[in-house]
Amino acid sequence: MDRNLVVFDLAAELEEVKLLGAIEKYHSFPLLDIAEINVHDAYVIIDAMVSAYRTLDEHENMIIHCTMGYSRSMIFAVLMIQKLLSLDLNKAIDRVKSVNRHMVLQDHAIQLMKIIVADRS
Repeated sequence: MDRNLVVFDLAAELEEVKLLGAIEKYHSFPLLDIAEINVHDAYVIIDAMVSAYRTLDEHENMIIHCTMGYSRSMIFAVLMIQKLLSLDLNKAIDRVKSVNRHMVLQDHAIQLMKIIVADRS
């Protein structure tokens, strides 16, 4: 396994992948796809992701994954891009959608992101 990976695992439905767990910089935040994300939990996760990103070594890459890669991981990709690049939320959504055209953001996800962006402005 690539030692230059920082992994944020948001999947709660999958069995633990021992290979990923062996990565030194593996972070597990199991979130169910069918459940709304708690605002406090979202703050904890995004703070951990932004902190990890800011301390990446030049040869490291970060992976954010959930079960399908359409929703939970995209919520946090948007929030990271928004925070790191100081974009407004819509521009951050557009930026992530340009990379993953299959992104799905439900109304509750958009509301969560609006709350977080407004609180941190």
